[in-house]
This record gives sequence, structure tokens and C-alpha cells, in this order.
Amino acid sequence: MKNSIKISVSLAAAALVLCAVAASVPHGWAQRRGGGTAGTFDPLGRLKRALSEAGAAALTSAQEDKINSLITDYRTSHTPPAPGDSTVSSARTEYDNDILNGDSAGAAAQAAIIAGEMTSHSTTRLKDEAKFAIDVIAQLRTNDDQVGALQKRFGTDGVVRLVISLVGGGPGGFGRGGPPPGFRP
Repeated sequence: MKNSIKISVSLAAAALVLCAVAASVPHGWAQRRGGGTAGTFDPLGRLKRALSEAGAAALTSAQEDKINSLITDYRTSHTPPAPGDSTVSSARTEYDNDILNGDSAGAAAQAAIIAGEMTSHSTTRLKDEAKFAIDVIAQLRTNDDQVGALQKRFGTDGVVRLVISLVGGGPGGFGRGGPPPGFRP
């Protein structure tokens, strides 16, 4: 009885972590809408459009350079591991084998390893997203009242989602949560 409760708790924890990770993964890449040449993508395009729509000052070239540098640094530090080259991959293989062999205790142990690794990766990613967003917001505070105009137009959560989307949403996407309320590309 206690083993089945532990397995249920472990599997529930793993499912919750998996849902959290899935929610933070970009929803996909879409083609760029409006202006620009085919095949080009301006990583700051969403931010520029949002600033324009909010009636805020345009990004300066210094801001663009710094924010592009922050995006590059973030993406470089978050390259996914090679397939089959992680603790999660090994634990997943063992988990699958344990299920096929009817070993519920073994499967529960592997589920705990998987959930722990996923939690660790999610925590690191969220902390890094927060640092990235804080650094971008600091850049937006250097030119007039860009942050205030964005907050007035899109709300606090919309501004944060917009900024985080610079590293997580890809072209046409806003990462988790979609575009800020009222945003039109």
C-alpha cells in the first residue's frame, strides 16, 4: 500500500514538472508577418512593435546592441544537451525497462530521478529568464519611460511575457502565455 502511494506521489510530481516544462517551451516558429525581406527575422521586432503601439520612444542603437547581446548570451548558455546524453535520458530508459519488467519500485525510483532533474532544469531556466528579463528591463529604463508606456498599454504581466519572449518565443511566438493583451503585430 505504501509503495503504491509513493509511486502515485512520484508520478504526480513527475507529471506536474512535465507540465511546467511543457508550458515554458516555445510553441513553435511562425513566419514573420509584415515588412522585412523573406527569410529575415529581427529578434527585437516584437519589442519594437510593442514600443510603437504603446507610444514609447524607439530603441536606441545602443539598446538594440545590448539587448541582442543579452539574447545571444542567454541562448548560448541554454543549448539543449545532445540526445541520449543526460541523466534524464538514462533514467527514462531505465523507467521504461522497469515498466516493461513489471518493477514498480524501480519505475518509481527512476520517476523520482526524472522529476528531480526536470525540476532542477526548470528552476535554473526560470532563474535565468528572470535575470535576462531584469537586464532587458534595465536597458528599457535608460531611454525615456519605455517601461512605463509598455506597462500602461500591456500591463505588468504583458511586459514581462513580452521581454521573456525575446529568448523563448521565436519568430511570431510569445513563448509561454502568448502575446501581451491587446498586442497586434
